[in-house]
Amino acid sequence: TEDFKRFQSDTYSLVAERVVNLIKPILGQTEIEVELANWDLRSTLESRPAAFYKLFYKTIKRDILMKLLNNDEERVAKFMYYCEYPVSRIVYTLLLDIPGYTTRDMLQHALATTLAQYKGERYGDVERVSMKNAVFGGRLPRWTGLDALDLPTNHCTECVKLGNVRHSMDGRMIYFSQAYRMVTDMSTDFIESVLPGGPSGNILSNIYMREIDLWL
Repeated sequence: TEDFKRFQSDTYSLVAERVVNLIKPILGQTEIEVELANWDLRSTLESRPAAFYKLFYKTIKRDILMKLLNNDEERVAKFMYYCEYPVSRIVYTLLLDIPGYTTRDMLQHALATTLAQYKGERYGDVERVSMKNAVFGGRLPRWTGLDALDLPTNHCTECVKLGNVRHSMDGRMIYFSQAYRMVTDMSTDFIESVLPGGPSGNILSNIYMREIDLWL
């Protein structure tokens, strides 16, 4: 079961490995570019290059869509929101598997844009999740203990420990991830599982918040 636990907690990104190798020839000598070139490709909470890569990938994805959709910004915004995962598959293909579609100029433009926007954040600064009580929706004071707010997470969209923090078109935060995780040794009849918020959802239960740290 320990091997399964390590596997389900893996944050190594094979996509990032290919993207970083693609842009290494155009990386400069700024501190964050050097860090990106030597990044271990894991989305750890303290990682600056993981945060920079996430911003770069979002930028190049938008640039590729702009080219694909004839610079129609409204359509690009809708595609990136409503069709994120199919769009990501298309972008992977156009960026990594079709030579010449993504030009050096496009990569340099995305890199320059990312360098201008990046403010030194770590991955745990930009990937944060809040779990609000379904009834009260975060309207009660934090001391009530009903909500788990603004928690850093190392989940990512391209690794086994899947998760994605993004905002809806009206500004609401939306979080996607595996809600329930389970591991077992097939030679036994014993399982270990984690469900954030506790299995009952009963706010008076002593396990209401207990499994959130394990899940993160």
